[in-house]
Amino acid sequence: MNPLIIIARLVFPLSILKFPLIGGAIAIWLDNVDWHVKQLLGIPPIGDYQLIDKVLDLYYFSLLAIVATRFKNRTVKHLILGLFALRLIGIVLFEITDMRWILFMFPNIFENLFFFYYLVKSIGYEPKISYPKLGLFLVLLLIPK
Repeated sequence: MNPLIIIARLVFPLSILKFPLIGGAIAIWLDNVDWHVKQLLGIPPIGDYQLIDKVLDLYYFSLLAIVATRFKNRTVKHLILGLFALRLIGIVLFEITDMRWILFMFPNIFENLFFFYYLVKSIGYEPKISYPKLGLFLVLLLIPK
């Protein structure tokens, strides 16, 4: 991975701490285009792209998790942080074993739940969340994955 791409993926996601929706959108966009930019510009890779990409993903996931610690709804906060920990475990196991199916078993649902909850909260609605509703939301949030 190119050092400029790495710097961009380290610097721009910091905006998540101040502007979670915009910063998160930028982080996701950078994650989705970095490979294409590298290919388009013919930039030779530096290091193991997959490993660097996963570490940079965990970096911006961690910033989202920091924001989630500020949520007043304890149920949602704990669920988001638990799903973050689950994804972290999945990424570590994937890097150790190099078995791609592990990522499927430890999906990145926390990111979708974070953005859904933050968006709903930012329009002034604080949903009453029960565990059955959370279960339904999690199933629905698995669909994009």
